Amino acid sequence: QQRSAAAAAAAAAAAAAAATAGAAPDAASKQDGTSSGQEQQGLDLPEAQAASNAATGAAVGAAAGKGGGSAALSTAAAADSAAAASLDEEQMDASDFVDENDGARVWTERLAAAGLVYDEEEEEWEENVDDDEDLDEDEDDISSLLTEVTPYGTWFSGDGSGTEGEDVAQETEEQMELSRWYTSQDGYLPPSTWGPVQIVSMKGKGRGLVVSRDVQQGQLLLVSQPLAMLEYVSEGQGKGEDDAPENEELADHMRAKVQLNPAQHLWLNELLWDGQGEKRLPTQEDISALHAAQGPQTPITMDLERLYRIVNLNCQGEEFKDISASTLRGEEAVGHLGLWPEAALINHSCTPNATSYVIGDRLIVRATEELAAGEEVTLSYLGRQLTMPLQMRQAELKEKFGFEAKCPRTRAELRSAGPGSKLGELLNETAAWCSELSEVLDTALEEEDMTEIAEIRGELEQRKEEVEAAMRTAKVTSKARRWLQASVYDLYDMISMCADEGESDKGKGSAAQQEPQVLDTEALAVCARILESVARGSDAQAYLAAEYMVRAGVRFGQHHEETHQARRMCKAAFTARYGPVSDALLDTLIATRLDD
Repeated sequence: QQRSAAAAAAAAAAAAAAATAGAAPDAASKQDGTSSGQEQQGLDLPEAQAASNAATGAAVGAAAGKGGGSAALSTAAAADSAAAASLDEEQMDASDFVDENDGARVWTERLAAAGLVYDEEEEEWEENVDDDEDLDEDEDDISSLLTEVTPYGTWFSGDGSGTEGEDVAQETEEQMELSRWYTSQDGYLPPSTWGPVQIVSMKGKGRGLVVSRDVQQGQLLLVSQPLAMLEYVSEGQGKGEDDAPENEELADHMRAKVQLNPAQHLWLNELLWDGQGEKRLPTQEDISALHAAQGPQTPITMDLERLYRIVNLNCQGEEFKDISASTLRGEEAVGHLGLWPEAALINHSCTPNATSYVIGDRLIVRATEELAAGEEVTLSYLGRQLTMPLQMRQAELKEKFGFEAKCPRTRAELRSAGPGSKLGELLNETAAWCSELSEVLDTALEEEDMTEIAEIRGELEQRKEEVEAAMRTAKVTSKARRWLQASVYDLYDMISMCADEGESDKGKGSAAQQEPQVLDTEALAVCARILESVARGSDAQAYLAAEYMVRAGVRFGQHHEETHQARRMCKAAFTARYGPVSDALLDTLIATRLDD
């Protein structure tokens, strides 16, 4: 939640700037067309700088008050540019800022060129409208105002200069269908789909799914309709964790209210494992009958205890449906718990090569990396605990599902950080310590206690050095290092949040005390890369990759190598999650997720 608030203004500013990159007139047109900004404003250079400093301080206070570190940085940089953009071209050329890697000023010059003005009384950017024109109530924050002018960024569509990207007529049939999946507001749902996968018997695992041919990143593997699903409002949407239903509640709901057709009854009674006996392999006819959904619907009469076992072993849930798609479809991204029969055949890995999410009531599964024919498809059963140390993950899997993981990540961690090892003990201690410290940090961030935040960051950095030193001593490979970092992901995430808040504090106070502001990219990039190694295509990884791309563009400019790297990471993450969508829709999905 802290991150979501932090990125809103920076993302919106970069989106508008990217879309209007070609709008700022060049020096010749400025000199030929109008008098200089200095003459218009009646300011000399010192006065303009003083006005800039005052606006910077006001903007930092306003954005920080909304709980956003990067929002404060971006808004402050934008305010600082308000006066600078009006100076005479000979005194302050935009290329000077590019040379100084001060990309934020260049972006916000373009915001001004797009018709936005900084309202010092309201302490935010807004459209240049007449005083008697009122903005809608839902457009009173910076991101809404900016997206009203330029609804979506152009990071990938067009040439990044505000020109339109692909025409609708140029989209492939698949891209047009995907656009309908993610943006249709008429209730359209993706049809049940059985992609290039097949069910096989796997030694030591029972059943599993493998790809029947080579597939690319983002390939659709299946779309499953649930036998039953419950929805709820998650903690992040205003209610507590207790509002999430228990697995038994889903089973009770099925027994009391759900009716199934003959094929669905077959899957529930014979094909979904109840933890006892042999697992029968579903046939292609079983799958086709399930998708055909024919025959009369009748109540579930199964023994309740057996139904509890089936639901516990096969259900899936998450705190929200896909956020970008839900927003674009005009739906609420509510939490959900359901029983999707085909997806229940996919085995677990602590480094899954597929991702899943829900649109409406349909579970979408896509490959998050290239897979060779015959390679197993895997998902994570662990949710947030995927980023916990090995022993905690194994205990969770054993308790809930009756097995322990044997994936490559698990084997690598057993070699270097297994039970009894110094590194393993340090990781366990660090995870528990971070869990306790997170509440203290949340309070400090909420109260904007910069002294406390600085102290916490120092402790976190010290612990990080201990962890990194222990990994060097253990001589782990670069891949295993990322996996081990993922085992204490909260450590790196909390450092990133402290870095955001620390940077947002720069610029507060008098003009003499103000320091240049720099958007943090280093700590954020580490977090994005850690999640890329264990949860590629997840909502969290896609979100961090998008935020990293925006920050890199603001900090370094669009032609810097780090920005190019961030763009590649972002595109890969969103392609893995949403498939081969058009560049225009890709921009829309990114902007919508950042603006949420």
